Amino acid sequence: ILHSLTGGQNMFTSRQMTADAIRRAPELVSTVNHRGLQPLGELVRRAKQKLFYPPTDKVDFMARAIVGAGGDPNARDDQGQTLLHLAATI
Repeated sequence: ILHSLTGGQNMFTSRQMTADAIRRAPELVSTVNHRGLQPLGELVRRAKQKLFYPPTDKVDFMARAIVGAGGDPNARDDQGQTLLHLAATI
């Protein structure tokens, strides 16, 4: 669910839905998608590829919400890369 919300086009709906999803199921912050990324990693991937607009407000809000709920900024994907690797290579 959180992986999908990172790509929503409506920033305000995404904020509310993200907050609701995390409040109802905080374990979602550590789920892994088909790319081996947790929601924070998917958010970084989409931000680097500019897959949504406006990026700054949405990325900031969602990153803080995910990390605040226990999302791991040091998590590794299925290839062993961290978010820093992802941010530097995309």
